[in-house]
Amino acid sequence: MTEKGIVPDIITNNSLIQGFCKKGKIPEGTCLLDQLLKEGLQPLTALYTVLIEKLCEAGNVGEAKAFWKDMVDRGVEPAVSAYDSMILGLSEQGNVAAGMQWLARKCCLRASSNYSRRLLRDSFDVYLMLIC
Repeated sequence: MTEKGIVPDIITNNSLIQGFCKKGKIPEGTCLLDQLLKEGLQPLTALYTVLIEKLCEAGNVGEAKAFWKDMVDRGVEPAVSAYDSMILGLSEQGNVAAGMQWLARKCCLRASSNYSRRLLRDSFDVYLMLIC
């Protein structure tokens, strides 16, 4: 693209990184993310979400936590599904107590009672899948 004079924007870069991660090419995705950050571009929530999801699926929960911290430090609000990835990743590694802490954090996200009830129900469904 750049050879043809086309400069990729944030949407293009996010799509490329998500594609790398979904194909299991996490190092390539994180390399492109580093480049994106050096250029001063702000990653989108969806990018961090897929990165966290794929890292947790690969058993790299520590690295997923580092990206979570980076996301929050940059002012990007975590997606609800990113919490599920952290809960599942931690629990699958045998760290059920930490998974429960993330579940509690997730359940405190919104004040709306209807939203909170649905979120709580969905969260416990995810968690019950793990422990049953």
